[in-house]
Amino acid sequence: MHTQYEIFCEILGEKLKPYLNKKIIIYGCSRGGDFVRWFLQRYYSKKVKAVIDRWELSPMVTIPHLWSLYYIYDEDDVIINTTAINIVDEFDDTGEKWQNLLYEKKQIVDLWNQIYEGGEARRKGSGNYEITYYDWLEYTYQIDLLTTVKRAFTQGEHAHGYVPTDFRIFLEGFQKYELDVQKDAVLDIGCGKGSGVIALYNMGFRKIGAVEYTKEIFNTMKKNLELLDINFIEVDNDGTNKASMNKVLCYCTDASQLEKELDQYNWFFLFNPFSLEIMKKVLDHICGSIKTCPRKVYIFYVEPIGHRLIMETGVFELRHKIMTDMSDVSYYSYIYESKNK
Repeated sequence: MHTQYEIFCEILGEKLKPYLNKKIIIYGCSRGGDFVRWFLQRYYSKKVKAVIDRWELSPMVTIPHLWSLYYIYDEDDVIINTTAINIVDEFDDTGEKWQNLLYEKKQIVDLWNQIYEGGEARRKGSGNYEITYYDWLEYTYQIDLLTTVKRAFTQGEHAHGYVPTDFRIFLEGFQKYELDVQKDAVLDIGCGKGSGVIALYNMGFRKIGAVEYTKEIFNTMKKNLELLDINFIEVDNDGTNKASMNKVLCYCTDASQLEKELDQYNWFFLFNPFSLEIMKKVLDHICGSIKTCPRKVYIFYVEPIGHRLIMETGVFELRHKIMTDMSDVSYYSYIYESKNK
């Protein structure tokens, strides 16, 4: 049975395979264009010739303007359009004329239209979707995953709000380890709407926990899991539920209140979910769990502002620093291992 991510990769791969022997130019440098660039590199070792755009610029990479089509022409070029915009109309709107280019319209591949069913997608009001795994999930399953939640609208003064964790962060982090996804148990602390849970499930993990403090966000996560047919259990107040195969344990609580529940997990994932004050309490309980239930424990920490606190425990050592470049923003992830054998 294919995971949703595998289905997405098959769909995107089939659309791109006919052009792997061409010189690929990507139109659109926002998250969709960057995802397609990354996808080609990761799964086909294919580097693109250029990423172009009319409006979007990136401080991380060089993005030639749409007018560069005048002078970078090659007969083997194919222009992969990752946006809902008509490139010919967009080019003409700049005051130049597509007909003055050497490029022919047949060299344009409207990938966005192929992924999102063209006019039908626009009628559904989905013209803002981009070509990424999470965008495709939202469009296909009608989940609510990508919209961020500002800190002011989260519960408690210590929260940092919700931003979806890019799927690529998990792929690049966990590839450092030979995991047993049937046995390794991961707790996503500050899981928000469930982007991390969805990523972990699609990577094959079957012992997953998810902690979220804000009730409204927690309910959104549960609805997302339901729509994606991911089984879950909302943990009882007594916290007696145990990690079980194929069922995500969902805790709607303050993460600093979890203690004995931590004993069943050997991986802890955080995307800078709360203040250093709460982070210290969570760390104290993780260290206490290691003492009462000796095992090898890992902390996978994105945007690790609490790095100093982790090192001061004396329990963990930093093993990996991973910089995930997503064109418009880059994230550092640190992976720590407990020193006990």
